[in-house]
Amino acid sequence: MNSTGSITWGVILTDMEMSEREIKRIARREVNKAVRRGKLPRPADVPCMDCAHIGYDRIHHYDHYLGYDTEHIYHIQVVCAECHGERTKSRNDATPKTCAKGHLLTRDEWDGGHRCHQCRLEYWRARSKRLHAPKAE
Repeated sequence: MNSTGSITWGVILTDMEMSEREIKRIARREVNKAVRRGKLPRPADVPCMDCAHIGYDRIHHYDHYLGYDTEHIYHIQVVCAECHGERTKSRNDATPKTCAKGHLLTRDEWDGGHRCHQCRLEYWRARSKRLHAPKAE
C-alpha cells in the first residue's frame, strides 16, 4: 500500500475513488484495531488534549485532527466528547459551506438537505413554470 491508495476488500483504491464516508470508516477502523491490539492506549486512559480530563466518567475519542486521508490515519489526538464536539463545531464554522451549485451558505440558508435557499427558490420557480405552462397539443 502506498501513500496515495488504501487496501479495502482486497482492492486497492485511490483516495479519489473512495467516498469521504469510506475514507473516514477505514481510518476509524485502523485506529480501533490498533487499540484492540494494544498498540494505542484506550482513549479514556489518556488525558484530553484540550481540558486534560482523564477517566471513564466521560467518553473520550481519538480525533483525526489533520483529516482522514490515508497519510493521516494515525495523526490523532485524544479528546473528551465535549471537547471533540467543540472542535468539530469550530472546524465546521471555519470552512465555508457551499451547496452543489457552489452558492455560499450561511446557517439560515441551509435546510440540512442538499439545497440552499437560492437553489430551492430556483427549483420551485422552474417547477411552477412547468406546471402552469400551456400544454402543447
